[in-house]
Amino acid sequence: MNRIFATFILFITYTVSTGQTTGNLADSIRIKYKIPELAYAVISSDKVIEFGVSGVQNINTNAKARINDRFRIGSNTKTITSYLAAPR
Repeated sequence: MNRIFATFILFITYTVSTGQTTGNLADSIRIKYKIPELAYAVISSDKVIEFGVSGVQNINTNAKARINDRFRIGSNTKTITSYLAAPR
């Protein structure tokens, strides 16, 4: 949990220091890594501070990303399982 909190603090610090909004930062990451659609959220332990989407729904279309689009988890289950099984 400390690692996630530290990452969040670094993310917010970077965003504030560069004057970028979270949406602009997320979009620049999406463009840099050639990701067609990206959803992001800034959360605390008890509320959602900000959320949004960026990009297009499919590489071959111009349909803009929507907040209610669904994403496939893909092979993230291995990562999630290893995180949960790791000693703390």
